[in-house]
Amino acid sequence: MKFSFAVWPKSRLSLKDVSYASSVGFVTAEVSLEYPWPYWEMPKFEELLGILKGQGLKLGAHLPWRDFALASPYEDVRRGAISYMRRLLDILRKWEFQYAVS
Repeated sequence: MKFSFAVWPKSRLSLKDVSYASSVGFVTAEVSLEYPWPYWEMPKFEELLGILKGQGLKLGAHLPWRDFALASPYEDVRRGAISYMRRLLDILRKWEFQYAVS
């Protein structure tokens, strides 16, 4: 069985924490892409992704779901949601995320 742990914007994970999680068998970190990440705190966000990957962990993404109007009947709102999702997908590609859920 493979184990994963969640990483949320308020997480205060250190290299020691991540190293321990990896050493006891966790293989994936599921990273929240909800507010306020990733755009409001991009340097901290990317630093943490580097720590996770540096410890050999795979990355999964928990995509936004609340206040995210992909199916809005208002074209401008829908286009904004699609544009934002594309920016998130660019991050998933850059950091080689293995999966995404919403």
